[in-house]
Amino acid sequence: MIAIPVDYANGAWRFAEQLSGLFAGTSDTPVESYVRHAIYFTPDNSTALLGKRLEELAKTVEDLGWPIDAIILNLSAWPGPSTLSDFHRQHPKLHLILKIDPKMFDQCHNFVASVLRHLVGYKDGVATFILKPKNGLVADFGPDEIRELIGDPMAWKLDLAIAGLAGVRSIDSIRDFRRHYPGLSVYANRELCDKDGRIITDTALKFIEGVMRRTS
Repeated sequence: MIAIPVDYANGAWRFAEQLSGLFAGTSDTPVESYVRHAIYFTPDNSTALLGKRLEELAKTVEDLGWPIDAIILNLSAWPGPSTLSDFHRQHPKLHLILKIDPKMFDQCHNFVASVLRHLVGYKDGVATFILKPKNGLVADFGPDEIRELIGDPMAWKLDLAIAGLAGVRSIDSIRDFRRHYPGLSVYANRELCDKDGRIITDTALKFIEGVMRRTS
């Protein structure tokens, strides 16, 4: 999956540049069928306006004619489950992917069971949950907690992915993790971007191809 970073600030959408390469691939590296197009969406401060912002984003994508089939929600607080389920009913072909970062884990008082109850409550609106491990700034949401969460029977009802292991130089780490959790997807972010946060298309496509070859 290749995601376009986008945020909403000062009443306007801000999109990353170089979009044509993400949709069309490059002259020497065509986009294969397993590459899905997504938007990595960081909304403005309050989750109270999330439903409105999602509708505006869906309309913008439709007007631009972009082949987007997923939105990755980059939030720092748990949104209302009905907001996401309502959006899913209105836009069933536009999948929502919710990233669970350490701040959200901290809001559950660091209890894996509480996190799982939240996740199950979103299953009618969210297609996939990305688990983002500790970044050193907030709660201790690390590999042990993620393994405990993944190993819980409640988690079997959900489509889970892992972030924080993936990067251009860490395919071996991905392979080792997927050996223990063969059904788990992997999410890569910053190491595929340039210093301005724009995705390096050639690098992203080669990384995806490398993961598909060496971890399948």
